[in-house]
Amino acid sequence: MDVGYVWDEEKYRKVQKKHDVMFYEVVNALEDPNGFEQADEAQWEEERWIWLGQTETGRLLVVVYSDEELPLCRIITAFEATGRWVDEYEQRS
Repeated sequence: MDVGYVWDEEKYRKVQKKHDVMFYEVVNALEDPNGFEQADEAQWEEERWIWLGQTETGRLLVVVYSDEELPLCRIITAFEATGRWVDEYEQRS
């Protein structure tokens, strides 16, 4: 199944400003063959997932998303991975 990506425009602008993350980078990280996902354990009204993936330029991103609207994947937030996220990616890759 082909998956498309959507991101609320206002939320995207906030994330872009705060974390300097571009939409194309998020899509690129989500398509990382070495990337992996885990369930977001926080209590939300919807099921959320956390994806850890690297862009073609080597930037490691944490992406939180919901796939309840498949074939559209709704991006919630994204930010550059640090600390334990980097360690986890390196161990799994």
